[in-house]
Amino acid sequence: VAAGSEHSGFWFELKLRGTAAHLFQSLDPRYESLGSFLNNTAHSNFDRGLRTYPEGYMPYETAHLLGFTSYRNKKQGLFFHNTENILIADGLFADNGVAVDLDRSENITVSRTKIIGRTELYGELESSQEAPSLCYNNELLGMELHTFVRKTKNNGAVLDVAFDGFNSVHCARVAHISLDNELRIGTFDWFTTLERVSFADQPVLIDFCPAAEAGIVDAYLTDLDGSFEANPDNKKPRSIISDSHVMTAFLGEDEECTRIPEGCYAYCDVCFRTIRFEVDPSGSEGYELEVCTKTRSKCIRIAGGTDPTDYATSSTNYRVFNVHLPAVENSESSGFNAAFLLDDEPVWPNYVEQQYEDKLCPGGLDEGTVELHPPPLFDSACDSLIRNGDAEAPDRLFWLSKFTGVSTVANAGMAGSTALKDSIRTSPRDSLVQLLDARCFRSTVMRSYEVEAWVKVVDENNEHQECHVEESNCPEIRIATATQIWPSIATVVPERGENGGYQLLHGVFVVENSMTDSNMVEFIVMRNRVDFNILVDNVSMKLLPDIHSNEDFCSEIVRNGFFADGSARFWSQSNAIMELVGGPSNFSLQVSDGQARA
Repeated sequence: VAAGSEHSGFWFELKLRGTAAHLFQSLDPRYESLGSFLNNTAHSNFDRGLRTYPEGYMPYETAHLLGFTSYRNKKQGLFFHNTENILIADGLFADNGVAVDLDRSENITVSRTKIIGRTELYGELESSQEAPSLCYNNELLGMELHTFVRKTKNNGAVLDVAFDGFNSVHCARVAHISLDNELRIGTFDWFTTLERVSFADQPVLIDFCPAAEAGIVDAYLTDLDGSFEANPDNKKPRSIISDSHVMTAFLGEDEECTRIPEGCYAYCDVCFRTIRFEVDPSGSEGYELEVCTKTRSKCIRIAGGTDPTDYATSSTNYRVFNVHLPAVENSESSGFNAAFLLDDEPVWPNYVEQQYEDKLCPGGLDEGTVELHPPPLFDSACDSLIRNGDAEAPDRLFWLSKFTGVSTVANAGMAGSTALKDSIRTSPRDSLVQLLDARCFRSTVMRSYEVEAWVKVVDENNEHQECHVEESNCPEIRIATATQIWPSIATVVPERGENGGYQLLHGVFVVENSMTDSNMVEFIVMRNRVDFNILVDNVSMKLLPDIHSNEDFCSEIVRNGFFADGSARFWSQSNAIMELVGGPSNFSLQVSDGQARA
């Protein structure tokens, strides 16, 4: 029993601490299995009965909190934060400001539990002994649910939960189930199913208004057995949805919806399913996703969002568009078409991944029902794939990063131009990234691209540090898809000229069939050092002529054989040291300790 605390009763604050922490560096208690949490009680605590704030608890194996009783706690009876994989069963929550608050938590199941807003006994104490009001922040809530997940998974469940004691409570806001008002990417993805939920013959109180006021207008909870339907003869799967155009636009005339304006929701006899679109976050600002029926009789447009708590330049902080759709009849004219628009014109992000979230009820939308239509590639669209290669566009447009940040530095590029710079040193894998249009790789299979970039290695004082291939790990360019990496498609090659400390990365690669299997193609400038930063300028990736349609291209098989431009472009070394000697109009390539190949 944890009772009478000035703060919380039970507090899961899982960190490595103490004098022996250094002996357990491979152990993280946040992920360890819970031995047993059985028949514990928390009551009369000034803050929460049980909390997992702020580090959270995320065991790899589902942890069971069984028989937990929590009552008369000023704020929450149970407060989960950054927590996942928990089963709460056979619990009792009573006389708390909020009985169960699930915040930034996923894969949480609440089962065989009773939640009482205000017991008759506490009501008597309020009237006879002036006991403190239960209305913390002037509200009394049974369950407060989040609107977004920290990861791309959730599927929480509320099973066999009985609510009671929420009538005749004089708080400004009273609800059995409420959505909170925290906004992240601007769209709902806290998918939760409800089944065998009861309300002691009292009016059902659902409140989506805090979420709606924060801008979340696409929320839905799935009522698997019609628990929230008052008519016992009309029990079937239904959905509790935001009462908004994006949620109701595709509902048919035969689909019944009961609108509850005071709760900002509608209760509809249809199942929803979410299709998630992740796109290149850079350069897609202002994009809308338009979804229409095949006949275009009904359409919606939705905006996307990135995670403001992640690095803005992170290559995995995708712009997310979630569209939640009801099931449709199976016919040639049924289904939906989707397209990306900017100012009403078709556009295409360089990376697009379409994912169907889990089907939460049997009548949900089938996979393949939504067809995404890219605009056609224009003739020269794949001739030059790097955008903003000179870094002169504002806000490092189109450039992202892995494990680091990316910024632009004025007057630091070649000839005093703007350059890109990696801003954080965490590992040798720190990289600048640009997402390429995968459609181009599919249309140029077995064609060759010439890749070039100028890179300057600098120390913490921005002093130039020459990188010698034979002595240290120098920067390189890679191509990567979701399943495979092609390293060293461009490496440091010798060059002679006044380039302000910049060194040339150059290479040629052939688009292989295996590069076309993924919707993601990454162009990666990898530092390969953790002790220095890099400046990058004049990046390009250009399609070389097709040897089958260009006779002149084969007239000189060895390219750059005279090194006339003062560089060893198109040459690579095999365990060799290459150096340009002579010049300025008569360069030659000196090779030692290995071979040079054209």
